[in-house]
Amino acid sequence: MSSEGLIGVILLFILYFSISHYYLKKRLNIQEKRVSLFSKDRKRLYRVIEGIIVVLFIYFLGVVTFSERSDEFPIWIRALPVCGFFILVDTLRGIEHWMTDKESKSYVYEFLGVVFMLALLVIISL
Repeated sequence: MSSEGLIGVILLFILYFSISHYYLKKRLNIQEKRVSLFSKDRKRLYRVIEGIIVVLFIYFLGVVTFSERSDEFPIWIRALPVCGFFILVDTLRGIEHWMTDKESKSYVYEFLGVVFMLALLVIISL
């Protein structure tokens, strides 16, 4: 990655944390609600879908990493399984929060994470 790309990633992190901490948390008073694959108060459907995403992530990461020609892949192809994993998981959790707890607006954090990962993937691919 070039120095411009590294500066872009650093600026993207600063922008993400500024928006999430200062604007969403302090200004709009939206609190982040964290969930994980093993949270007990989640519906079974969301846990199963997230489990499938984890299995697919492990498979695609293995395909990209242990391929005979993995050194020839561009950096964005090697980063795609990780970015794709976070995009899918954050989208699923955002939809879950939006469908189950609209009034808290905590789904905004998840969708902000999706936008962040897409922007990160674009910066890496340049």
